[in-house]
Parts: sequence; structure tokens; C-alpha cells
Amino acid sequence: MPEKEPFQSDRSFYALDQYPYGIGRSGEFTEANAQLLEDHGWAYQELDQCVRTPDCQEETNFLLVCQGKRKPQTDHEIAWRRFCDKTGSVRAVLRNVSSVQMTPVEDLGESSIDLDF
Repeated sequence: MPEKEPFQSDRSFYALDQYPYGIGRSGEFTEANAQLLEDHGWAYQELDQCVRTPDCQEETNFLLVCQGKRKPQTDHEIAWRRFCDKTGSVRAVLRNVSSVQMTPVEDLGESSIDLDF
């Protein structure tokens, strides 16, 4: 039995809340990326939100990109990452925050902030 085609979706993805005139007309995506988003955006979103489990290796790799464990390499991964970055999705924000080096509180020493109310 042949492997299932990756990122199958039975409906088109338009993201009208973010792009009321359409993803392709936004000017933020190449024509190819806009087409990938419209054709597969629901699958991308469901994988990203862990509503859908990966059905093949390509979808598993995509999920690793969504979790920030792998850099985007395929056209699918690049299109979705760009969409998330442009729309300010929660995952995109978390990916950016997790890449920042944080200083543990105990390393900051004495605080000069007086918290008496």
C-alpha cells in the first residue's frame, strides 16, 4: 500500500482573519508559498496544534520544525514558518522566546526593587 500523500486537507485555507483579501494578495508570500498555504494550511495548522498526528516522515519532520527542534527545510515547512512569523502565532512567539538566553534569578544577585506595599 503506498504511503499517504503528506499534508492532505479536504478544504482550502484562506486565513481571512489575518488576510481578508487572501493570502496570495497580501504581498507577504511568494505565489508558490501562498498556493501551498491555501492547499495545505489546515493540515499544517492541525499538525502545529497537535490536533492531527503525523502520517508520514515528512509530517513528522514538519512537526519538529513547529516545535522548534529543527530548522525549516522543505517548501511546506518554510511556507508555514513564514505564515506563523507574519501572523504572530503563539508558537512563533514561543519559538523566538525559547531562543533567547535567559539568566537564572539567583545569578542576578541582590535586587534593588522594594516590594513593600
